[in-house]
Amino acid sequence: MSHKKIMKNLRNEMYKVINNNNYTFYQYAIICDISYKNLYMILSGKAKDIKMSTFLKICNNSGISFKNIFELHNFNFKENIHVIIDGSDYWFKCIK
Repeated sequence: MSHKKIMKNLRNEMYKVINNNNYTFYQYAIICDISYKNLYMILSGKAKDIKMSTFLKICNNSGISFKNIFELHNFNFKENIHVIIDGSDYWFKCIK
């Protein structure tokens, strides 16, 4: 999976949360615990990369599933997740 695809999936999921809850961008930035500028850069597609801490804040604070971002719909989450992004390996440890 490419980095661009992950960012696109993240943006799409963020827009779903915003639209489903009738949030303003400002409200959503507060919910996610990120700056309005960071939120705008991500949603506008101007951010080509974000910190893992920002990614986790967005997902954890707004209920966005890793399954949707990484397209892991048939994955057993009792195991660790291995994702390859633009040729680099990343492991996400399942914590119970």
